[in-house]
Amino acid sequence: MDRPLWDVLPEEWEDVLRSNLTAPFLCTREVIRQALQRKRHVRIINVSSGIVGLGAPFLGAYCVSKTALEGITTALVAEGDDGLVSAVNIRPRSVRTSMTQAYFESAEYALMDDASVVTDAFLYAAMAPAGEIQGRTINEPAFGPDPLAARLMHEPLSSAAPIRISPETYRKDVSPPLIEAPGSYMHLLENPMHYYPGVQSALEDFVAGAAAYRYPDPEYAQLRDAIAARLGLMRESVIVSNGSSELIDRLLRVFTQPGDHIVITKPTWSFFMAFMQRWKLMPTMIPQLGSMKEKNLRHDLDGMLSAITPRTRLLYLVNPCNPTGTAVVPAELAQFLDQVPAHVTVVIDEAYFDYAEPEKRFDLPAMLDAIEAPVVGLRTFSKFFALSGCRVGYAYGRAEVLALLEKAGMPFALPAISAQAAIAALGDEAAQQKTFASNHTERRRMASALDAMGIDNMPTETNFILYECPLDQDRMRTELMTEGLILPDVKQFLRNYALLPVGLPAHNERILDYLKRF
Repeated sequence: MDRPLWDVLPEEWEDVLRSNLTAPFLCTREVIRQALQRKRHVRIINVSSGIVGLGAPFLGAYCVSKTALEGITTALVAEGDDGLVSAVNIRPRSVRTSMTQAYFESAEYALMDDASVVTDAFLYAAMAPAGEIQGRTINEPAFGPDPLAARLMHEPLSSAAPIRISPETYRKDVSPPLIEAPGSYMHLLENPMHYYPGVQSALEDFVAGAAAYRYPDPEYAQLRDAIAARLGLMRESVIVSNGSSELIDRLLRVFTQPGDHIVITKPTWSFFMAFMQRWKLMPTMIPQLGSMKEKNLRHDLDGMLSAITPRTRLLYLVNPCNPTGTAVVPAELAQFLDQVPAHVTVVIDEAYFDYAEPEKRFDLPAMLDAIEAPVVGLRTFSKFFALSGCRVGYAYGRAEVLALLEKAGMPFALPAISAQAAIAALGDEAAQQKTFASNHTERRRMASALDAMGIDNMPTETNFILYECPLDQDRMRTELMTEGLILPDVKQFLRNYALLPVGLPAHNERILDYLKRF
């Protein structure tokens, strides 16, 4: 149809339901009655659509009918327990048919697969043992590339790709094997200054004591109290996790469902996109304003607000931003958060917060109670606190919002030794001051050197600099790797731009000397 649902005539509505729902019901009813009478096995295969759970413009009646058709399968399985009747749903992709040709633009239609691609999924649904398919929904697009996943897993995970990171030091194809000098490994933007002295002392005490063989405190009270004191919050407003990446995945599982709309910036932290795709979310990507040449790349906060609709469930903002390195002016961010409607969960990813100049740091903890929307701040011990290997992240927000995140948590998610290391890092103020001072001095020195070379770059509030690489990034990374310096590989996400880590002074100097050749 070419009209919204509220303009569909009653007779048109009835016609769609008669074709897609009532007719299958009547056929199913008669087949099952005959099977029960004759004591013969029967397999019911209902063919729904990828539109289920998502919807599409001007297909409201069709969407309702296909969603209800899956309900027939659910009802059959719940009511039929005699072993004679088995039922399964198939959600096929859009293929070239007369119906899709009438709905899609010619260019989209031309890109569709031939209808024969769905054959394998249908054969499996018809021939598999009843116990394998009973009551299941087979996502046909996932069946071709991974039949086992389509058989054993539920959507959306059955069609999701694993989220993998391949650090250079763990690659099997690197020959000869990389030998790391302290601070030379910068692939994932770790702190180059090694772990804090206070952490080393705490870990030695931990191993020597009795805590190593016991389960950790399930409440992680000491660590949460230390974080809460730093933020000016109560313990109930803080939860800890096995890295902030786990918290991002959990946030999406808790506050969204497949088909929901979310608002993000473009670009944003690259791996957020992978989590978003895993859970089948529909992003509205708001390009950043400004340019690198003018040194004024920045989040389009007004654009993000304008993109929010009643279907928007979550907004994700990285501040300071990965990959641009910039931070939102605190007053502007406060005004922005004040305008986000209450039905949208706001996630502020502050992984690089402690690297920012004090006047650039947004005091979100102090504003939590004044913001109408549910807001969650995320931070990590992996960068500034030099604990990447310990995998400690945390979320903070209003206690009632954090309680919702706890519903999807796991007991003993954080090793006791990691919690102890994080407590020690929070208490080592001398190491924190040293980390901040070194990064602050070096990033300014490196930016000035890039300017002198005529290489466009962005002012940064992080431990990296976004710049326009004057040569092929792969060549630069490979050649510096032979010198023992391992830089980030971001060409897949940033194309023309690259990230320059702020490392130890000697390493920074070698990188700048290399760039001077070009």
